[in-house]
Amino acid sequence: MNGKMMMKWFSESLTGKSNKLIYLLFLLGCESNGFSPYAYGQDLEYYLKELNVQVTTAQVLLLPLDSCGLCVDEVLEQLVKTEHEISVVLSGNVVSKDRLEKSKRLISKTNLKIVIDENNLMKSYDLNAFSPVLINVSAKKYSYVSLSLQNAATYL
Repeated sequence: MNGKMMMKWFSESLTGKSNKLIYLLFLLGCESNGFSPYAYGQDLEYYLKELNVQVTTAQVLLLPLDSCGLCVDEVLEQLVKTEHEISVVLSGNVVSKDRLEKSKRLISKTNLKIVIDENNLMKSYDLNAFSPVLINVSAKKYSYVSLSLQNAATYL
């Protein structure tokens, strides 16, 4: 194999592996195996105070409706089914009618405390909520899990 052919093969091989690696990192970034310490508890408290929310549940779900489409859709589906008591904060711009309709169905569920962040204040706080995040607030030592297509059913 001459030098040019070797470089071309190496370049194509690297590109294929790079794409696979990027895809794998993307999938892992949207998935977590369990609750981890949540370092943004104080910002969460300030945020909820600004929304005038008193949390009476052990868990708070920060649900930016304009984030990770598949993740949000799966979380909305699981919330319709869940019997867990969860405070759900909906924020962001609704990008589809279907997502809006799914969100509206949650309001009638008595086990969910729905809070609507009309002014999208969530983005003003450092909450690490770029996708749906479930936060255990039962103690002042907060923990969280990022919800994804793969794990939403497990945690909700």
